[in-house]
Amino acid sequence: MTREESVRLLSENPNLSGVPEGQLDWLVDHSELIELERGEYLFRKNDPADHMFVLLSGMVRLYFLQRGGKRDAG
Repeated sequence: MTREESVRLLSENPNLSGVPEGQLDWLVDHSELIELERGEYLFRKNDPADHMFVLLSGMVRLYFLQRGGKRDAG
């Protein structure tokens, strides 16, 4: 994905639609693009909360383990 595509996708995000393009440029310049395959983990329980994630495309399933099974987190 190109830098320009990243800025465009961020500007289309309802949570970021009012952010000036220069600030979105800064965000892209100071970000790392991560592409995951189906079934890969973005993070796990007890990982340090030292990153912010913005989903540009696709979907993420959040769940936690409870009593030996998976429970959707929302």
